[in-house]
Amino acid sequence: MMVRALMVACLVGMMPALVAADVVVMDDGRTFTGIVTLQDQIVIIQMPYGSVSLPRSKVLRIELKQTPQQELAAKLEAIDEGDAKSLAALAVWAGEHGLVRESSQLCERVLNLDSDNAQARRGLGFLRIDGKWQPFDKALEMARSRLAAGQYETLLKSILPALEEMAASQKKLPEVRDLLGHTQLRAGKFAAAAKVFADLATKAGGPKAFRYRVIAEILEENTDGMYVLTEPYPASAGLLDSKVLVKAGPASLSRPEVLAAALRDRAREQIAVGRKLMEEGKKLDASNPDLAKSKYLQALHVFDVADSLVGNITGSWRVEIARCRITAIRKHTDTGARKFDGALEDLGKKELSRKEYREAVTKLIYHINNVSSGLKEIRALAEPHPRELVLEAKWAQEDLKKLDAMREVLAAELDAGK
Repeated sequence: MMVRALMVACLVGMMPALVAADVVVMDDGRTFTGIVTLQDQIVIIQMPYGSVSLPRSKVLRIELKQTPQQELAAKLEAIDEGDAKSLAALAVWAGEHGLVRESSQLCERVLNLDSDNAQARRGLGFLRIDGKWQPFDKALEMARSRLAAGQYETLLKSILPALEEMAASQKKLPEVRDLLGHTQLRAGKFAAAAKVFADLATKAGGPKAFRYRVIAEILEENTDGMYVLTEPYPASAGLLDSKVLVKAGPASLSRPEVLAAALRDRAREQIAVGRKLMEEGKKLDASNPDLAKSKYLQALHVFDVADSLVGNITGSWRVEIARCRITAIRKHTDTGARKFDGALEDLGKKELSRKEYREAVTKLIYHINNVSSGLKEIRALAEPHPRELVLEAKWAQEDLKKLDAMREVLAAELDAGK
């Protein structure tokens, strides 16, 4: 203890050495944790995300503490390393103090002594299902299979709580919470499911967050779990068609197909908004192409939301927007091509100086680049729809090759004239 006290005293005294310290206490009450270096009258504290330099006169004291690794080593010396229970407890302590690798190593040592030790198995990410230890991903897969098989109570009582407890360390908590919400929904626990989906909506990002929020809203608006379908699901099936999963009328949201029908209805609401924006874009194509493009992009964003509810439900509208934009871009590229043809024709009619010739060739390359830019945009618009826009993509690609060849010839002319 005396030696330790002397070390602390030296840190704020004359000793200019590197010392491992945990907490530096300032005279104004602030504290800093890190590795301390003393340089003349400056105390430098190296922390995980950078360093800070402070006047030594402002340091009240430096409190030395063992690092977690040092504490672990001391605790390991103090126990019987042949005692599985003690090692397992130490593995838990290591995990709680950020020593993930050391915790896993201790768990493996425990299993060498006791292959069925529950604490060590869980520490290594295993879950017991039907009397057998399963790795986390396998356990999650088995849980999904049980959901499909309708084993809701078993999932809710034992498997899902254990998965949720382990999910954070596996970085799979969103997946487990999603599974929990759907299991509660299938089991008819509508209020509980609504809370889970609402919580997921706050933590997810992008379209997935919107989907979770909509599911929560549907459940909150239909607290008894009954949803009224205005048409059969799927809508393309007839009344007596064997493909009908749900007939029009009230049905329980605990059935996956009823939830799908409810999401379809919400997706259609988004499609109506997107189509309105698309029609506004069409009207602006001739007079204000930039504003038209903005409207189309807004429509596509709304369609993204609809697709998050029902996969690829907006496919045909996306193709229509792509066609409209391709038509507008084609007009622009045709104008650029005519400018190129005119400039090329003028080049053959005039007697030009070397400088004027180089300027004319440079202008031709400029026109080629403008047209190429439009063709690349057309290709990018067509490629996501290879079946519907195959000709547009092929046409753009072929013209790009021709323009590349022409650009090479013109560039060679410029090089030759240097």
